[in-house]
Amino acid sequence: MAKELLRVEHIGMKFNLSKERVNDFREYVIRMLKGKKLEKDEFWALKDINFSIHEGERIGILGLNGAGKSTLLKVVAGVFKPTEGRVIRNGKIVPLLELGAGFDKDYTGRENIFLYGAVLGYGRQYMEEKYDQIVEFSGLEDFMDVPIKNYSSGMKSKLGFAIATIAEPEILILDEVLSVGDGKFRKKSEKKIIDMMQDGTAVLFVSHSLAQVKRICNKAMILEGGKMIAFGDVDEVAQVYAEMTGELDELTVGQENPVKKKNKKKRTILWIFIIIIIAVLLILKVCEIDFKDIKNNFVDKNGKFSFSATVDKNAYPYTLDTARNVSLNVINDKLNILTDTSVTVLNPANGKELYTFDHGYAEPVMAHSGSYFCVFDQGGTRLRLDTNSENKYENNLKQTVLDADVAKNGTVLYATKGSKSKSQLILQNTSLKKLITYNCDDGYIISVAVDSSGKHCAFATVNSKDAKLVTKVFTINSGDTGPIHQFDYSGTDILDLHYSNSDLYVVGSNGVSVISSQKKKKDVLKQGSVFVSKYCYTNSGELVVDYSKYSSSTENTVSYIASSGKVKTNISLKQPIKSISVSSNRIAVLTDNKITAYSLTKGDKKLSLDCDESVSKVVTIGNNVYEQRGQLIELKEQ
Repeated sequence: MAKELLRVEHIGMKFNLSKERVNDFREYVIRMLKGKKLEKDEFWALKDINFSIHEGERIGILGLNGAGKSTLLKVVAGVFKPTEGRVIRNGKIVPLLELGAGFDKDYTGRENIFLYGAVLGYGRQYMEEKYDQIVEFSGLEDFMDVPIKNYSSGMKSKLGFAIATIAEPEILILDEVLSVGDGKFRKKSEKKIIDMMQDGTAVLFVSHSLAQVKRICNKAMILEGGKMIAFGDVDEVAQVYAEMTGELDELTVGQENPVKKKNKKKRTILWIFIIIIIAVLLILKVCEIDFKDIKNNFVDKNGKFSFSATVDKNAYPYTLDTARNVSLNVINDKLNILTDTSVTVLNPANGKELYTFDHGYAEPVMAHSGSYFCVFDQGGTRLRLDTNSENKYENNLKQTVLDADVAKNGTVLYATKGSKSKSQLILQNTSLKKLITYNCDDGYIISVAVDSSGKHCAFATVNSKDAKLVTKVFTINSGDTGPIHQFDYSGTDILDLHYSNSDLYVVGSNGVSVISSQKKKKDVLKQGSVFVSKYCYTNSGELVVDYSKYSSSTENTVSYIASSGKVKTNISLKQPIKSISVSSNRIAVLTDNKITAYSLTKGDKKLSLDCDESVSKVVTIGNNVYEQRGQLIELKEQ
């Protein structure tokens, strides 16, 4: 009987999540200053998981985003200590979870080979023997003496994979690592894994590709909501998963010769085309229809005859992993979804996933600009930078993250609790070079902002003095040793700071102002004159804000405020507003039973869509409206 290498007994993993998101850290700090704590909800990422793995077994882990797949691998690998249950390891484990995460950015590729090898428990002599093999496999021969900080994310992943797989583990843990690098390297990686399995290595494998799981694994499990709902033979489990997800077509991948399949498809299309042509000719003949009368319906703009058929590939409504604290964003014309457990980038046209990852953050918050987005654990210590297709880096900081923002060039501004001061402000580029490091003793930083160039920055602080809260906004520039100007905002809560070019919006709970050229303040909605409810920004970074004159008023005004401070559009509404969004030249407003789009510049109504009370948020891309309804994202095409 094959040796049992791993046993998982009654594993449970609990995270504490706050009952409400505090996107700018304002309320958290204010409560802290007042001696209050945020209430937490318990979230079980895993619950009562049981299984074992023996020599030669290859177990694929399937499940939707947020199901607990990555969390389970981290528990098995020893990265997370389970809240309950135990993991019994009887074999050497090599986890391939976050390739290159242990690299030192200031060391060269050559130096990091030995460093990473030491992390995996291998001595220098062993790594020297394997050095040439590692370099050859990675394909990075010309970059071994280049610092890792100058590597792309793909290059770091290649090197990490080459080092990790040089080992001779009894258990190999894989989390989506067979998707690293280009197509050639991915094939090379998969072959390497298969060769290792033939030598008896057991595998625990997470992949979003059902076909890949079937190729590699002989067993599989399905996780749903942190619970194991199926376990057994890979073909049987794959069938169940395919029926759950609508991926039945994937089950046939690899079962038919690809060339024959392709030729068969071509023949089928050809015969369909012939049949259609014959049918059209017969109809024209029998019905005595003049071809000239219908010609214009089948010609393109260049006058060329065309005939095409379309296949409905719309994946809407898209199902979220949770309905809690969902943030919908538009990044580079893609729909970006942040939940308590994951980030997913969708093709807005059809709802297909383009990029996704589980973050494991207790309080995830996202900032974005241009093609970059920064996700950070507010009140935790982790921060990462991504595009819609790849991760650039992830920092595990020494101090608690308070807030963060990102420029169009990927420069990130973030604030942490200070070790020698109340707060610390850091500006770093994509190579993790620090452009600003400022220790702030004026108070706790509750909001930060950086302009599109990454040169102009601002931050807001809150402190307690004489039993009163003192709020200030500071401006600072890249390369400065300290702030150049400060502004008093006591008496209001700062909801957000945001740059449009070099002009800074300061959105307060009861007013809006603009700071131009880092030093001139102009009140647009005077502090204390209104109650701000919702806000968002145009593609160029200008402000759209919803406010009322009284705290309990149902009469609202939605205003488009230019970066100059001029109010260009006012839209008056007599219903409570649940969500607003702006795209192109339209403002979309969600009330209890309608989604209404108005002209951004004129304020006149452009369209009205009926909806029900279950719709909680709207986002617009062009003329398309996307709505969140519980755990569903739906598209309303216009």
